[in-house]
Order: sequence, then C-alpha cells, then structure tokens
Amino acid sequence: MALLFQLCEIVVAIFFVLFHCELERRIFGNPIYLKLQEITEPLLKPLRQLVKRIQRQIPYKLPFDPTTLLAAFLMSIILGLIVLHSPLFALRLFVASWLALQFCAILVSVLASWLQTPPQQPLLQTAEACQNCYMRYLRQLIPPLGGILDVTPVIALMLISVFQQIFSL
Repeated sequence: MALLFQLCEIVVAIFFVLFHCELERRIFGNPIYLKLQEITEPLLKPLRQLVKRIQRQIPYKLPFDPTTLLAAFLMSIILGLIVLHSPLFALRLFVASWLALQFCAILVSVLASWLQTPPQQPLLQTAEACQNCYMRYLRQLIPPLGGILDVTPVIALMLISVFQQIFSL
C-alpha cells in the first residue's frame, strides 16, 4: 500500500513541477520541463481548453495558468478514489505529493550549493522554481546568521517534516 501511495505521489508531483515552473517562469529551454510537458500534454490539452472557457466567464483573471494545479488536484482525486478507495486519501495524496516535492527540491538546492553547481543546471533550475514560492518569504522572515549562513532550508525541511508526519498514511 505504501509503495502504491508513493507511485501515485510521483504522478501528482509531476503536475506540481509543471505548475511551479510555469509560476516562476522557468520554462524556456529547460529540458526537464519540456519533457514533462511532452509527457503530460495529452492530459493537459483538454483541461486547458476547459479552463480557458471557464476563465472567459469569470471577471477576475488569475496571474497564472491554473491548469497544471487543477490537473494535480484531479489526479490526486482520481488516484485516491480508484487506487486508495477514499476521498480523504485523495486529499492526503495531494498535500503529501506537494510536501515530498518541496522536500526533494530543497535537498537538491542545498546539495547544489555545497557542490557549487552552476545555476544554469536544469535540475537546479527546476528545484529552485519548485521551492521559490515560499522560500523567498521565509528568507525575508529569517535573515542569514552572521550575514552569511542561510538557515532557512533547514527550518523549511523541519517544517515540511512536521507536515509530512501529519499527512502520512
């Protein structure tokens, strides 16, 4: 059951990666994003058309395309209901997938900083895009220690671990 849940988590996390890359505008020329987009396009194309139709009728326009986020939510519901047989597990799958993605993205960023990886590296760009939505706010709240040591990834990893315990199966 745990292995099946993790497999479903990966499927939902792929849509989260696409969402974050589009949100952070880190999509141009990134081969990871392009490959994931190619793989998921058959699922996203009809959903994108539906979202455009709905957005035409709503006076408020979102500053981002919600299609991939909606796809992540729908996939978690479908996989949660079909595979895990529970709507509660569907919600847990949605949140757990996002938390697992954030955990991995922070680890990749931290390891890349230790190894002095060039910022043009596609995996690093993707990881930065995935975690940037909240890390920028966390860095504003917690300044670097001594002006040079950034402890926000450690704090973020601890917070994510707490939430993962709450949403674990």
